[in-house]
Amino acid sequence: MVRGLPNQLIQQNNVNITLVGVNGALNSGDQELCAGTIRLLRSVFPHARLQGIHRSPELQSRHFPEVEWLPQIGVSYSQNRFLRRWTNATGIGAAAVGAALHLRSGYGLPSEARTSYQAIATADLVVGCAGGWLEDHYVSIWTNLVHLAIATANRVPVFFAPQSIGPFSRPASRRLATWIFRRACGLAVREEISLDYARSMGLGGAKLRLFPDLALFAEQADHAGADALLTKICGSEIPPLAGTTLMPWSFPGSANPADEMTRYLDKVERVTRLLFQRTGMKTLFLRQIRDDKGYRGDGGLLEQMASRTRDCSIVCPDYLEPALLRGMIARCQAFWGSRMHSNIFAATQRVPVVTVAYQHKAEGIMKMLGLGDQVVWIDSFQPEVLVGLIEDALRQHPAIARHLDEKFCALQAEWPQLQEFLRNSVAQDRTVGQRVPPGSNPAP
Repeated sequence: MVRGLPNQLIQQNNVNITLVGVNGALNSGDQELCAGTIRLLRSVFPHARLQGIHRSPELQSRHFPEVEWLPQIGVSYSQNRFLRRWTNATGIGAAAVGAALHLRSGYGLPSEARTSYQAIATADLVVGCAGGWLEDHYVSIWTNLVHLAIATANRVPVFFAPQSIGPFSRPASRRLATWIFRRACGLAVREEISLDYARSMGLGGAKLRLFPDLALFAEQADHAGADALLTKICGSEIPPLAGTTLMPWSFPGSANPADEMTRYLDKVERVTRLLFQRTGMKTLFLRQIRDDKGYRGDGGLLEQMASRTRDCSIVCPDYLEPALLRGMIARCQAFWGSRMHSNIFAATQRVPVVTVAYQHKAEGIMKMLGLGDQVVWIDSFQPEVLVGLIEDALRQHPAIARHLDEKFCALQAEWPQLQEFLRNSVAQDRTVGQRVPPGSNPAP
């Protein structure tokens, strides 16, 4: 048995909570999700000690100083790809061995990584930050799963804030994820597609619930900052704008991902020119990903599009904090982003939005908002069709705004239900089955 946290302990100062799966301040969408996860935890555990695991603790500490940030196990900032991968593999490998042996010490890891290991293994509760990191398209899934396995193997309750789940295309990662999910005290998903996927993994019951993406609870926008920034970029006369964000997608499953990326950018250019010709709107290219040590943001893509579409576009070269990004989007007449949270930000500002989806999570969120017909796919959309959808959304703007007003009013009512789900999840005992024998496969 893993004991849940008794109600009296929830109100005490000595509850230790460790956040994992945090992308955070590297991405304005994930930055909002991290803020929402912390806000959720503080609302239920007002006096808890919060620690978090992140690849860049210094960056996170500047944005979320209320959390003690520790380095991700196996992280490396080396410019040498071989050395970086070697550090990743040996760090995560050593942590995986420790988890399999149910060690709480982080034996064999460097001192900083050992501190991070211990923060997970000895926590009262480990929380998977809200987001879309529980799928195996990215190699970082193994870092995330090992962090969770450390907690699960040491019988620390694990709770997942609203997530997208899957797909898991590799049997090994799917088995390990299933083993972790089945032993979690609570799993919140953020769209119906993930709910169905989780059920296909054998998950269900009271531990599995559907809630909105946490960014849908944040509507505040920095309108004054946006006005000042647009005036700085455009001068006194700001043209009609259609905002967008770009996605450096890897097109998994494609025989030639580089060619697919080239076609995607060609189509973005075509949409930009068609919009200007047919509506007079210039496309405002906005950044959502910042540069950090060993991490390249999306500025390069924006520079490329600026050189290709200078006569019919405007580029904002700076990374924007979430409230300022919402403010910039609010100044647009329409939005057609390739990044999910920029589209969510558009919806919070009641801006007509069409999503260029690259994964099911984007389609799922749009369906949750009642905008499922406003979605095209990054690998197959036709520029003329996308422009047609944007024009339709512009014509229907008043009706869309009224619909979103009603939808967001209903969504806000789900916040106390999410608080109660977290509170109930961690207050209950749960059975995790037998310990995994050292060296055995942790599959269910």
